[in-house]
Amino acid sequence: MKLRNIFICLIAVVVSFLGISVDAASTAPNSYNTNFSNFHLLDGKKYLDGASLHFYYKVNTDGKVIYCYDQERDVPTGITTYKLNSEVSAKYAYILENGYPNKSLTGDNDKDYFITGMAIWYVVNPNNSIFRNFDISNGTFLGKSNDVAKWMGKLVNGANSYSYAKPSIKVNNPNSSMSLSSDGKYYVSNQISVSTTGSVGNYTVSLSKAPTGTIVTDVNGNKKNTFAINAKFIVKVPVSSIKSMSSEFSVNVKATGTINKAYLYATSSSAVQRTIALYSVSNDVNANTTLNITKTSKVVISKKDATTGEELPGATLVLKDSKGNVKDTWVSTNESH
Repeated sequence: MKLRNIFICLIAVVVSFLGISVDAASTAPNSYNTNFSNFHLLDGKKYLDGASLHFYYKVNTDGKVIYCYDQERDVPTGITTYKLNSEVSAKYAYILENGYPNKSLTGDNDKDYFITGMAIWYVVNPNNSIFRNFDISNGTFLGKSNDVAKWMGKLVNGANSYSYAKPSIKVNNPNSSMSLSSDGKYYVSNQISVSTTGSVGNYTVSLSKAPTGTIVTDVNGNKKNTFAINAKFIVKVPVSSIKSMSSEFSVNVKATGTINKAYLYATSSSAVQRTIALYSVSNDVNANTTLNITKTSKVVISKKDATTGEELPGATLVLKDSKGNVKDTWVSTNESH
């Protein structure tokens, strides 16, 4: 059975992990199967008055939708195995990420499938004869305002200017020096935040070579190590853990960055339409900062009456170092110096 190539198909899949391998960080399967008996037909006349286009689609139980890539090839019949062929342009990833089912466009699921598939084909070949009556720049079909044409224009324009943003994370530490808390029990950092590029999930904080008993908290003092991207954290070091005059350690942040990429799949027959689908690629992103503690000494000097223990004002006192250099001179008062 050979089907006319005016049909556009969206095919959902039964996934099997066979065939060639992909990057271990990608969730893209090596192959999948399609079954024509499960395809659903949409009539393009419902959305494009005067058009003869039709649309096949099927949504699998896991919600994954696979779109056909080649308008000039045949729809697969029976049960067909598709194998991973290659990664395709970021343009297609943009359309799949911003089209249905990832996002609702018009509120009509069938219509949104139709729009997304048409936008994909337009990027493949904008000069295809099926688009001769479209003006997606002005959102018209046959010279009339049309939702399909408008949404195609939005998706295609976005796709043409889109490139992958490599996920990254950065630590924003306003001051590396830790200060003594008001109760004198901890050395405390400033509030530390992170900034990211691309799609990055929650981040985890760990410490390297930190003094014993050092903890990480949220800004309310709750001890924790995992934070939302927009949340800040604080590091606290027990004063009792600092034995030397200075101490330095690293604060490390780690998160998972994700890029959604489009992959092309093909059958063993060059006459059958290839398909594309969106799958995520995840990689760890890391950053760090340094915190330091400088311990200071404090000497309190008093001149007191030996009998009453009261401060004796009016005495001129001089403080010298071991070499006889004068470090401070003052006249005693009713308070310690």
